[in-house]
Amino acid sequence: MNALLEVRSYCKRFTIHHLEREIPAFENLDFDLYEGQFMLVTGPNGAGKSTLLRCLFRTYLPSSGSALYLSRTGGVDLVTATDRQILNLRHEEIGHVTQFLKARPRVSALAMVAESFLHRPNADVTPDAAEQDARELLDSFGLKRELHHAYPTTFSGGEQQKVNLAHTLATTRRLILLDEPTASLDAVARAALTTRLSLLKDQGVAFIGVFHHPEDIRHLIDKEIEIKHVA
Repeated sequence: MNALLEVRSYCKRFTIHHLEREIPAFENLDFDLYEGQFMLVTGPNGAGKSTLLRCLFRTYLPSSGSALYLSRTGGVDLVTATDRQILNLRHEEIGHVTQFLKARPRVSALAMVAESFLHRPNADVTPDAAEQDARELLDSFGLKRELHHAYPTTFSGGEQQKVNLAHTLATTRRLILLDEPTASLDAVARAALTTRLSLLKDQGVAFIGVFHHPEDIRHLIDKEIEIKHVA
């Protein structure tokens, strides 16, 4: 069985031009991830945990190494892939949950999440069914019904994160990157997130996550990678 993701000699260094020096984030990371596996990323603050996820999503361009992702259409190195390839993978196969919601103005929370259900690859769902699924998912995260038709840009950080998670986890991704998804969630929402992650994991979705409350998902973890400060 081939790995969904093979990472070898993975490095990221930031160039600080006015200091004329490079600052290493992480160096020489090696790991494999298979379908349905959950990998926890650990390490001290500032060691590069979130940077690793951003590199895999290609928000940042890695400095060296390779990250071979086995897409539905064949192997793709996430380091050297074209911008078009990365955009296609983000649309079809790779999701990224951050602590910050990227909401569109004047789009309600319900419409945002329903859109994810409606536009899933190979989905055969009506707008009414997508809206019902979205309502149930938002309910499970504890978002009050009176906020479903409100704009998430007006929400508190915790309420925005509930919409953020529902929006991403409604889609059918093969690999989901989770960057501190529970940092601003209450206990009810954290429990709902754990339930949703478990369901998706059973369906073969793979996860790489950085968690503020790793005890919540301890039973889901298959492997861990520790990132240390580079001297």
